[in-house]
Amino acid sequence: MNQSLVIAKVSISEKRGNVMRCTQNSAECKTAIKKNPLKERDEKLDFYRGLAILNIVCIHTCFFSGQSYLPNILRTLCLLYDVPILVFLAGRSAQYRSDFAATFWGLIKIWIEWMFISTLVALGYRLLNGKSVVTPLQYLQGLFFYPLEVEHLGIFYQSMWYMQMYVVVVLVAAALRELDKRIHFSLISKWAFVLFLVIGLAYTSICEKDSFFVLNRTQLCFLSFFLMGYFTKASDRISVRHYLIQVAFFITLWIGISKAYHVSFLNIQAVKFPPHIIYWAVSMISIITCRFLWQYGDSLIHRCRFIRFWGRNSLCFFFSQGIGAGLIYRFVPLAQTQGWIKTFLLSLAVNYLVTYALGLIFFLLFRGLNQLIWKANLLQLTKECFNPVSRQ
Repeated sequence: MNQSLVIAKVSISEKRGNVMRCTQNSAECKTAIKKNPLKERDEKLDFYRGLAILNIVCIHTCFFSGQSYLPNILRTLCLLYDVPILVFLAGRSAQYRSDFAATFWGLIKIWIEWMFISTLVALGYRLLNGKSVVTPLQYLQGLFFYPLEVEHLGIFYQSMWYMQMYVVVVLVAAALRELDKRIHFSLISKWAFVLFLVIGLAYTSICEKDSFFVLNRTQLCFLSFFLMGYFTKASDRISVRHYLIQVAFFITLWIGISKAYHVSFLNIQAVKFPPHIIYWAVSMISIITCRFLWQYGDSLIHRCRFIRFWGRNSLCFFFSQGIGAGLIYRFVPLAQTQGWIKTFLLSLAVNYLVTYALGLIFFLLFRGLNQLIWKANLLQLTKECFNPVSRQ
């Protein structure tokens, strides 16, 4: 009994000492907080993620309303900075998470937010149009990120192929990270596993198989991108010479494999669903470019608050872009009288405005929802589920 009291007093005195030291050296404490990645967001992550979300809005404008009148080269160019860069950045941001419980909780939080938004959109559509956009069965399927094919809000639901893939990729990567804590894989072993995934993607692409071991082609492709982001460091420096060599290599690979398969190298969309090894080669160009540019533009990125806001709240805008893209079909007939440039710019402007407005609404709703979740103390409950020691 006396020993426990002594330990408690020592613990309290240590905490008081830490507080006194922090009070006396407030400048040092502030510096320590800034160095902690959990206390301060990475502006570059938010910036490049924001650019990706903005470009996804452009992609959906090109393909879901502009496919009948836009030049092929424009659709090809917009696909060069696509979903793979989002997954790569997700892997890089995963470096800031320390345990499986935090990762699992993050996915649960996303799922709760999606169920809330999906229900709100379904109810809103019924109130505005007097009929349901989905059947009860489709509604339940949609809650679990099933990419539904429905009228008017097709893009809103079909975009959920990304969330299906993201959940699997993040869980597999988190499991590998926990395994690494126990086995301590070498850096060569880690990159060998990435190569194994790429070989699996090449095998399934060439042999037209659906899966390689337990992973399908989509998971093979995007898990490799996620692990690339996780294994590479933000402090890495790439010279201009090495950057140009790598870009030239993947451009050659992209065009060469396309010629071998008698596929137009400009038709990237044809090799995207499910991902072909051609799509992987194309996507590597944007990932390498992102890694190269990471060492530059700190002051410019700091000033681009609007883009960083899109990246910081990418989930809100990813959900809202599906609604905005579904409203611009009515502008398609204008291409015959106004030309494709005016029609495209009008469609893109409307899509951005609707996506941004709805994204802000989702942002405010998520803030209120997150406060309720924190009050319910679900995070602590999740940690206790994955940490038996804390329950003893």
